Amino acid sequence: MNPWAIRWVWLLSVTLVLAAGRSVFWDTNVEVIIYNDLEDKKDLTIHCKSKDDDLGVRVLSYKEYYDFQFKPHLFGRTLFFCRVTWNGKSHWFDVYRGDRDNGCYESDICVWNVRQNGPCTEILDVCYPWDT
Repeated sequence: MNPWAIRWVWLLSVTLVLAAGRSVFWDTNVEVIIYNDLEDKKDLTIHCKSKDDDLGVRVLSYKEYYDFQFKPHLFGRTLFFCRVTWNGKSHWFDVYRGDRDNGCYESDICVWNVRQNGPCTEILDVCYPWDT
């Protein structure tokens, strides 16, 4: 391969890595923190998973939190979702979606408050409806 082609391929590779928002050489973790913010102060049962990892079931009292960390996929394909249950009713939501959260607004910490009407982000105070 000629030297110009090698340089072009190298430059394109570096550009793609940087455009994805993360470099494979950076040791960046994302932390997800989920608070029980149910207005009726009930216990919240939470079960979070990804395609590859089952994080288990936890029970949170009012204002308690559960947190976990992970290394996101380079091209934004990371997905973690949680099923939450209280008063015998279950709901689920995507607690981290690479195409939506991208490192949680540059802080690498995603904070959620679980409320009756849906999960709310703490930084932007945006609430989402339950997926089901």
